[in-house]
Amino acid sequence: MKIGILTYHRTYNYGGRLQALATRLVLEEMGHEVFYIDYWPSYHSDEYKILSFRKLFKLSGISKLKYLKHSLVSAKIKFEQRKIFEAYHEIFTYPYCKSMTDEFDLVIYGSDQIWRKQVAINAYNPIYFGNNNIVSKRHASDAASMGTLPSDNGDIVNVLGMLRRMDYISVREDDLKDFLLGNGFVNVVQVLDPTLLVESEKWLISLRPSR
Repeated sequence: MKIGILTYHRTYNYGGRLQALATRLVLEEMGHEVFYIDYWPSYHSDEYKILSFRKLFKLSGISKLKYLKHSLVSAKIKFEQRKIFEAYHEIFTYPYCKSMTDEFDLVIYGSDQIWRKQVAINAYNPIYFGNNNIVSKRHASDAASMGTLPSDNGDIVNVLGMLRRMDYISVREDDLKDFLLGNGFVNVVQVLDPTLLVESEKWLISLRPSR
């Protein structure tokens, strides 16, 4: 089966990178052909820029000056961080990336907090809920997380509506499971984070670069 994973595969965060790798490793061990769907919107990449002009232009007065000062102070740390994660990407992620225009038998969403309200756009991103044009026979979540559950009625209706696209749902937290079951979804299961499904020996082998 050809499977696409839609998650935070490019994040500058160790947990995010490892959950993406673990999901691929577990699925490959089952005999599937597995790829990362290379979706990474500009609001994600802006978060890791040494200086984001998009963010700068949104600020005004003293906030602009504070942001510029912070960017200068943290520039060296961010530069070193970028080198580490880009090197990781070239070895462990990029060779397994496919475009959103590719076709799949199954698209898996998660894990990580892909269903959280995105601060940068102050909205839930429908792409991560399966509301997209990716050609796939099935859409399913794996250990997906929302972080904070929606409390606003409009957000609740929006989230529940978007999740109707999912053929199968598994989540990471019990409160998200209860939230969905309490709002008419059935067969929602709680599962482990994929990083806990990979044995230590497999981690050591997988994280050892072949070149």
